[in-house]
Amino acid sequence: MRICPNCQTENEENVRFCKECGFNFTNEEVEEAVVASEPAEVKPEIETFESEEIPTVEKNIVIPSASETKNKKTPWLIGAVIVLLATIVGGLIFFFIWNQPQRTIIKTADSVISEVKTKTTASSEVAKKKKTTTTSSTETTTKDSKKTSDKEDLTKYDATIKKAKELTLDEKFKESELKLAEIPVSDLAKEEFKSVREAVDDLSKKNTAGIEAAKKNKGKQTEKAVEPTPAAPAPSTAGSSFVGDYAKWANSYVFYYNQNGQKQGTLAIAANGGVTQTNNDGTQFFGFATVTGSAGSILSYNTNDMYPASQPQSKSINPNVSITIQWDNGGGTQVLYGYLSYSSRLVLTDGVAKGSGVNEVWISY
Repeated sequence: MRICPNCQTENEENVRFCKECGFNFTNEEVEEAVVASEPAEVKPEIETFESEEIPTVEKNIVIPSASETKNKKTPWLIGAVIVLLATIVGGLIFFFIWNQPQRTIIKTADSVISEVKTKTTASSEVAKKKKTTTTSSTETTTKDSKKTSDKEDLTKYDATIKKAKELTLDEKFKESELKLAEIPVSDLAKEEFKSVREAVDDLSKKNTAGIEAAKKNKGKQTEKAVEPTPAAPAPSTAGSSFVGDYAKWANSYVFYYNQNGQKQGTLAIAANGGVTQTNNDGTQFFGFATVTGSAGSILSYNTNDMYPASQPQSKSINPNVSITIQWDNGGGTQVLYGYLSYSSRLVLTDGVAKGSGVNEVWISY
């Protein structure tokens, strides 16, 4: 170690200047060399000389060389750079710390909002599920009630069908048709009464066939009975009895397509002119009918379907006969026009418009 004689600072052994005060150790070496060449006994004077040369050393400190000044400034520049870097780093750290709480607050606020939305959505889903469950339960109850009601409705005509079958088996075809006519046409048009409608159609076909067979047998019996006797004169068409070409109009008819408020059920015209109208509410009207030929253009329905599900299309027809009915008990007079439909059924119409349809149309079984 080399100790500076000026400031007593310890320096490295091979340095030329003191790191603290800039003392030039080269001058000291020269002086030591001079002292070494002198006799040993002069050593005290050398010490005195060295102590006297200290002011000279101070002059060297006061007026350092350019290299000494540069070396003295270098530590200060390094310190300034270090301070500047520390300031920048400190500012960055401060900025980061200052913004971190705000980010945390924003993040916390977003978390709270998200949590509220999640809870709200969950509550909404629960409410929807409750509503769906309630609606489903109500619908199920309604459907069950409807099914029970439908089952009851489907059985309410069983007794009527059973009675009509018994009459058909007893060859009481017209009575069977009258029994079937108690079933409203509006119900037969419904899909849930499909089985009832099929049963009615089947019985109607059997009754129609039975009635036609009975007429043929009756005609044959009449021909056999008339053969031995002279031919009788043809009855007058002006009479009240349905004979000859008019005999077929003495028949049983069912009301064709009930509109709102109509209660007509069946209409039976006897060969002697007696008329019986049976209504769906159980009431009956009685009268007397006469038949004559007729022509013209009369309003009626298209009767291709026996039991129409909706109001049939209206059309104009050319009647073959007109049947005048005088109703009992002051019921007045009514005229029905008869013709043969494309379905080979006898049809009676009053030709009176009702709404967008016809007031009364009757069709044979």
